Amino acid sequence: MTPSTLQTMQTPATGGASPATVAKAGDVPLRVYISNVGGAVVVVSFSASNLNTTAATTSCFRILQNRDATFVLAPRQSLFAASAGMAGMVSVAVSEALPIDAPAATTTLATKR
Repeated sequence: MTPSTLQTMQTPATGGASPATVAKAGDVPLRVYISNVGGAVVVVSFSASNLNTTAATTSCFRILQNRDATFVLAPRQSLFAASAGMAGMVSVAVSEALPIDAPAATTTLATKR
């Protein structure tokens, strides 16, 4: 099982510099929790090119200030972020969506006779 990660990162403005890479899945799906802790709306997308315009709306999701969202990435899928203005910042928690190495959950019912 891959260790979970935590980080806080700045997000560049849409239409400017390259968007921030929030997470990139390897061979297993990832759960990505994003909390907008900055002073601007944060726009996220599975494609960096969707965030290269100032009016990023196509295939994008907006996270308002002091709000959060959770995404699940398929294997080899990426998630990018940019801000709709200056002062974009997010805190991110990433973990495996389905811990493959975890033992299967089983319930055993014991009865006394």
